[in-house]
This record gives sequence, structure tokens and C-alpha cells, in this order.
Amino acid sequence: MTSLVAIDLEWNTASRGLKVDPDLASRMMFEIIEIGAVRLDDGMRVKDRFATPVRPVLYTKLQHHIARVTNRTSQSLEEGLTFPKAWRSLLDFAGHDLVLASWGTSDPEVLISNLQFHEIKPQPAFRALNIQAVFSALAEGTSRGNQRSIEYALDFLRLDKDLPF
Repeated sequence: MTSLVAIDLEWNTASRGLKVDPDLASRMMFEIIEIGAVRLDDGMRVKDRFATPVRPVLYTKLQHHIARVTNRTSQSLEEGLTFPKAWRSLLDFAGHDLVLASWGTSDPEVLISNLQFHEIKPQPAFRALNIQAVFSALAEGTSRGNQRSIEYALDFLRLDKDLPF
């Protein structure tokens, strides 16, 4: 049975003062430091939630902008699962036949680069749904794929916002 899982990834990148091998950095420009997900039922209601911090191996100092957005510290990067263990935990939560939904295309692209960097085999065969494009097409009637924020979409749809952005 296919699972629809909405994901939200937080990732880190190079920061001042952290020397990273340029070859390694070219293979993974962004390293996942948190995985959040919800599994949805057929009525698009949240069935279950998943969240785990991920311990980075390449970008071990938090870039200042990422620290501001995530409210995390560089010290917090020492906690969490390794990426391969976090990925297995996500698959245990979501199932192996899954459709990943995310706001935009960045999360699936970063996820794929992290899977490749960590040489996760076999590469998973999942499908990805760009919720931002679906919102633009269905709610606003445009196929241009407007770059709307999630907060804008919630306001447009008159949905409650119970968490900070």
C-alpha cells in the first residue's frame, strides 16, 4: 500500500571557519540535520508524526543563517542519528512504497544528494509531489508555479496557523 508522507527537511551548509574538502562539498552541498514527516490517510488527515535530528559528518558547524531559522546551535549538531540510521527510521515510519510530498523541489533534491553521498544502496524508488506547484495550480489556477510561502497558502485557504514559521 502506498503511503503519502509530507516531509520537511532542515539542512546545513558550509560556514565560515569550517574547512571542508572541496571534493566532498561538491558531492553534497547541503547536509540534512533534521527530518520531520507526517503520514497522511486517504482523507489527507495526519495519521502519524515522525521527527529526528541527524548528526552531520561534513558540515559540523552550523551556518549562521541556518542557526537563526532553526533555532539550533552548533553544539546541538552533536546529537541525533547518523543519516543512514535516520533514513532507515523514516522508511520504517513511512513504508518503502511511498510518495513524498514537500513544499517545493528543494527537499527531494537535498534528500537524493544525501542518499548518494552516504552511498545508500539500493537507491530508493520513491515519487515526490511538489505541494507548492499543486497549490498554485488548484488554488490560484496558474501553472507558472508561483513561489508562494506556506504561510501565504494557509492564509489563502483560511487555515489555522498554530506553529511558528
